[in-house]
Amino acid sequence: GLFGVGQTPSFLAVRVGAPVGDVAALTSTNIAVAALLGRLLLGERFTAVQGLALVCSLGGAVLVCRPTFVFGSSDGEQVPIIGYLLALCSGFSRACVYLVVRKAPEVHSTWFTLVTILFTIICWV
Repeated sequence: GLFGVGQTPSFLAVRVGAPVGDVAALTSTNIAVAALLGRLLLGERFTAVQGLALVCSLGGAVLVCRPTFVFGSSDGEQVPIIGYLLALCSGFSRACVYLVVRKAPEVHSTWFTLVTILFTIICWV
């Protein structure tokens, strides 16, 4: 539930000025982060090929955002760094949802949904 609510930062990232495409790219790192966390926290198998894919995925997400430290700034417009950090937090939170579901397979998905709704209501009130 708590990690489900953690997806909210992606909406906030756009509100503070981060481009929607950049937020989508950074949030989509959730699969790569889930694979890494699965290895670190659950002891799941992780091959060299998967490691290379992880590095390429994360690097690609960063390059899609066209960071000024790599590409420079063409129009002089600065995007607040908080927007990018919120998008990364959202991706991390989604990765944690995958780990929780993986760790508790006997819990029915309805409970995950209801707890997420409850936490969302509490957080927004």
